[in-house]
Amino acid sequence: MQREECYVAFLDILGFKSIIEKKPSIPEEIFRIIRDTRSQLEREKSIEDIDDEWPEMFNNMLIRIMSDSIVIAVAEKHRDSLAFVVYASSILQSKLLEMKILLRGGISKGWMCWDDEITYGAGMVKAYELENEACFPRIIIPGKVITEYVKLVKTSSIIYVTDYLLKDSDGWYYCKQYLNNADSDLASWVTEKLWDENTKDSVRDKYVWLRDKISSPDDEAEPERDFAELLEK
Repeated sequence: MQREECYVAFLDILGFKSIIEKKPSIPEEIFRIIRDTRSQLEREKSIEDIDDEWPEMFNNMLIRIMSDSIVIAVAEKHRDSLAFVVYASSILQSKLLEMKILLRGGISKGWMCWDDEITYGAGMVKAYELENEACFPRIIIPGKVITEYVKLVKTSSIIYVTDYLLKDSDGWYYCKQYLNNADSDLASWVTEKLWDENTKDSVRDKYVWLRDKISSPDDEAEPERDFAELLEK
């Protein structure tokens, strides 16, 4: 049994029950996407401009699937740990979006215990609580977590934190990379969902948020100012 202080992402597949009722093969496809994400990370661990700790982090990365949720964790002792979790979560979110599957989640820090069969810990609980606060199809992370990390870490991997996150209008930072890959087909699908009379009001709000981000993700964003403010705290 390992016990480590970790950065942890807790990711929830939105509407999973409805998705598998309409397409029973989806669980196998999601499993394939997760395997593809691991393969992409493994290929990239040998890229020259990626920090030399990335291969070790990949080898020690924790990924667990529990019903409609996915947990990703990396030990804090690795200086690029948060960058790795943000990057891995962003890749997975982008790949699932290509299948019209939305993720909502949170990234936090706390102790984790795990072996081949059991996974639990305060880090997962904190990330789960953040997932419930995310509201929309986004992966959020508290500014305090970012501040502590960026002040301590001085490597090129910080780009995966500052360039992959954006501050939303409600103050939460969220992984934005998946929106960069949005295309007209996705925009049309979101519009269809908004006009579908079977879409519940609680779900419609999520599509409204996604539509607005696809159409103008950076209109009011000032990432350089936002991160400068964080570092001053």
